[in-house]
Amino acid sequence: MATITKKKPAAKPAKSAKPSASARPVAKPGRNGSAVKTKSVKRVYFFGNGKAEGNAGMKDQLGGKGANLADMTLVPLPVPPGFTITTETCGEYNDAGQKLPAGSSAMPPTLCSWPPAPAPR
Repeated sequence: MATITKKKPAAKPAKSAKPSASARPVAKPGRNGSAVKTKSVKRVYFFGNGKAEGNAGMKDQLGGKGANLADMTLVPLPVPPGFTITTETCGEYNDAGQKLPAGSSAMPPTLCSWPPAPAPR
């Protein structure tokens, strides 16, 4: 009498948590050759004067230093106002040979409107 055994399905390769630089989405032209509008990406996060757009849980986006500066601002500890550029933007900048990523400007308009810190006493 023959014995029948079931084969186990092959294990799927593990997916990496973070996509590689080459896996970033690329803008494609529309049907009529015009550019497709892409969702705007937040590239700069501000902190200072007791307010911060980031927090300690955003280390993947802001890097360790940027996330911790935002968190210290929220505590509040005396942190001079500033901004953090996202790690994705830094990666795109390096991948493009130290050129600004497409769709970004040299200085975000919100940077000019960030309220100045009070003068130290």
